[in-house]
Amino acid sequence: MLLRIMDVYVRIVCVLVVLGLVGHVTAHGKCDDGEYPVRYSIIDYARTENIEVSGMKYLHLIKGRGENYKIPQEYFVSDFDDSDWNEATLPFGDNIICANALSKQSVLNKFVTKWPKGGANGSKSVLIVRDEFVVPNLVFDALKKRGNNVNKLIFEYIVDNDMVELALNGDHLISKPVVRDNCDGVTKPVEQILDVTSLKPGKNLLAMHVVDRGTMAYLNYKLSVEICQPQKLECDQC
Repeated sequence: MLLRIMDVYVRIVCVLVVLGLVGHVTAHGKCDDGEYPVRYSIIDYARTENIEVSGMKYLHLIKGRGENYKIPQEYFVSDFDDSDWNEATLPFGDNIICANALSKQSVLNKFVTKWPKGGANGSKSVLIVRDEFVVPNLVFDALKKRGNNVNKLIFEYIVDNDMVELALNGDHLISKPVVRDNCDGVTKPVEQILDVTSLKPGKNLLAMHVVDRGTMAYLNYKLSVEICQPQKLECDQC
């Protein structure tokens, strides 16, 4: 029964790839001769209020002028207790004054989950996010069956202001703050190539620590894999 399900899944994916409905061909990536890179979204930018992100929790902290704030220890590990955290849906934000610039990036130009902006009396608004998502085993098995290799893991995000820390399944992938300012800066997506070995079949945890320094707050992101795929799909694969 499982093999039959996998076979059906592979057939569907192959058809969608041929039609251009799943993933898009990228202009970069180091694949072998006779292969080309195709991206598949695991987590995509939220585009309407109806999109729900299962398993997402967040904690909001305020840091006053000259005041230190304490980040929960090991908030990025899978067994961390976030039972008293709030549930969330992408994107986070407050006082969206760069809505036109966000629209140009084809992402939702307003917030679904409120993340109060900083700035009052020099305060910083701190957001800690734990986003649990599942990568079906069938996806990994289907890719393996087709002879594809995961070439890259790409985290693309828009943040006002700073991405301070990012971890996937407990592995710290960003530990040096990425600082953004002004509408042109804070609304331009940042693409970060991550360690692909951090991704695993089944349940995964993406955790991040972001900071807003005032005026507007915003956070939205997507996670994709880049696959090296044969240029020509054989009939026995589809």
